Amino acid sequence: TKIAADTSEENTTRIHALWSLESISHFDQNLLTALVNDQDGDIRREAIRSLAAFKVTPEQLATLLQDISNEKNVMVRSQAIRTIEALGSANHNTIDIAVSFCHPASASNHPGNGYEQNFERYLARRALECYPEELTAYLETPLAAKQPAVKRIWAQQALGKQSSDSFAKQWQTLRQKPLDRDTLIIVSGASDSPENRKTLMPYFRNADKAPHIAKVALENIADAYSPAFGYPLAETAMTLVRSGDKKKVILGLKLARGYRITHLSPDFAKLLPATTDESIIREIITTLSHQPQGFAQLFLAIINEPSHSPSLRTQALAALVQAQHIKAAPTVIKALTEAPEQKASIISALGGSAQGCQLLIHLVERQQIKASNISFSIAQRIFHIAEKNLTAQVIHQQAEDKKKANVATAMARIPGLEKIADNKAGNTNAGNTNAGNTNAGNANAGNAIVGQSLFAGMCLSCHVIGDQGAGVGPALDGSSERDTEHLLTAILNPDAAAESAYILFRTIESSGLITEGLKARQDQRGTSIAHQGGMISYIPKRTIREQHHAGSTSFMPTGLIDSMPDETIAHLLAYIRTLK
Repeated sequence: TKIAADTSEENTTRIHALWSLESISHFDQNLLTALVNDQDGDIRREAIRSLAAFKVTPEQLATLLQDISNEKNVMVRSQAIRTIEALGSANHNTIDIAVSFCHPASASNHPGNGYEQNFERYLARRALECYPEELTAYLETPLAAKQPAVKRIWAQQALGKQSSDSFAKQWQTLRQKPLDRDTLIIVSGASDSPENRKTLMPYFRNADKAPHIAKVALENIADAYSPAFGYPLAETAMTLVRSGDKKKVILGLKLARGYRITHLSPDFAKLLPATTDESIIREIITTLSHQPQGFAQLFLAIINEPSHSPSLRTQALAALVQAQHIKAAPTVIKALTEAPEQKASIISALGGSAQGCQLLIHLVERQQIKASNISFSIAQRIFHIAEKNLTAQVIHQQAEDKKKANVATAMARIPGLEKIADNKAGNTNAGNTNAGNTNAGNANAGNAIVGQSLFAGMCLSCHVIGDQGAGVGPALDGSSERDTEHLLTAILNPDAAAESAYILFRTIESSGLITEGLKARQDQRGTSIAHQGGMISYIPKRTIREQHHAGSTSFMPTGLIDSMPDETIAHLLAYIRTLK
């Protein structure tokens, strides 16, 4: 006891002394009170851990942990929650401590920036699941009423099916404020219960609240998605669509599409004959494409309407191929024949689905299009879907050979571009617009100010420097330290320089739709894919037929600067050389 209490001793010595006391079950209230409040975090953590081994009473534990909310050490806080769970008995005060750790979910899950908050939230719920009777009784007390409603609702999740009545009571409080991310996640979890969904329906079909609900739901879809949550959100989507307001109609369609609320598709299809607004028609087609079967005649009507724009008719053509597969070939061939100038657009649109890729093989075999008309990215998809098909192999090989030839041509420019860069010509102070060209006599000299505008328009749509940029690709701070050859290789041949985290990722849904981009997040709910410009596509796991990295292909496209003259590339390099 004396060694454990002696603050002049090494911490490891004191902890070993505490372990010795544990082994003989010698509990000293005064000692543990002192250790729980010790200056050293490791001592505090071990003291709190030992309380379960000493089999203290819930009353004693609540007293010893009464100041835990002021604890700054995350390891000590998480140990306190674990000890509440391990003790095996609880009272209102220890339950209250656990509920105090039922934090709102953090959008970030990185250490030091949300991870600890989410982990404590998880530990608190796990601890509360051990005490259903005590938690149920606690929720009816004045002590519980002092906790924020969002914490009480999360605590209720530990009760599972028992929480329906309690949820209805807490929802009366939550519904008084605008829906936020934390409440959205709680409501999503509660939606598994039919009784809870019935409680939620009036709120989610409220016309005044619908736009806000939809925006919050779409912004947080990766954290809130669940099939059951689609039922209350369907009320919101239909409320918006029935409003007749264009912005609300589009928002409602996006909500239904994002959460894959496909049982509303027949209702959305009924809107097509009644509208001539192409933006709404596009949204309806995109929404129906997640379950296209049964809507072929509607797609045909759009294709055959000459007043529609070529791009809209092409979009409907791609959806028709999803719905009819090879049976849509005559319609596609007719479109190619009547509007040969739309060939590239039609091929690109068909390449967006597995059915379309299969049809492209058919068109090449029937000599309606040439294998050389198909881009490398679509050829890759075709080969993945039908790698044993000889035509698919030819399409892929031709596209690959063409890409290799283009890369070789681009890489051959590197020596000349290095010479320009080695001149170190131009203004290297992009922030000073008055700075002159330090090598004005060299016509090939790069100017960093000109390069900065090129960089902002081309590179920041994916990359980031400092606090600027979409943040999808890797940060480019410090690029001035890279040698010119490696820098140019990364730009001209990104596949050769791509890190594993930046390999192109592909999902193919049960509807046939193909989504490609950078895998931003993947969990038991689904996959988030980032695109150039920072847009995120969310694909629910239950709709994914397969997902994989696309070989060794970089997310960064090849050929970005192939058509640029040397002088323009020199400007870009001059600016990149300023990135410290």
